[in-house]
Amino acid sequence: MKLSPYLIVENAGQAAEFYQHVFGGETKILNQQKDTVLHAEVHVNAQMVLHISSNYGKPFSNENMNLILTFEDAAEQQRVYDALSESGDPHMPIAKTFFNAMHGQVRDQYGVNWLSNCFL
Repeated sequence: MKLSPYLIVENAGQAAEFYQHVFGGETKILNQQKDTVLHAEVHVNAQMVLHISSNYGKPFSNENMNLILTFEDAAEQQRVYDALSESGDPHMPIAKTFFNAMHGQVRDQYGVNWLSNCFL
């Protein structure tokens, strides 16, 4: 079994490009009309696929969307944190915590809150 996030955004094509920039991997466009991407997937690796969908002009909010990333490498954690911070809100800088991890939080430009941990 796998669990993959399904993110709703105003501009799915732009979001897919952003998340591919942040995480790497390959983008697959699943539904496109003219120049508008309606649904895409970013295949980061075998364990992580981000599903990105247009909001089709309807109201939406990612305000309560929280995703946790766990890293084995502190430099990679910082790189991803910085990339997600582009046009976002890095509201909790990465720092050592009481639970023996480097932990930080950033709300990206699409309203998704990313928590990151790297255990020492």
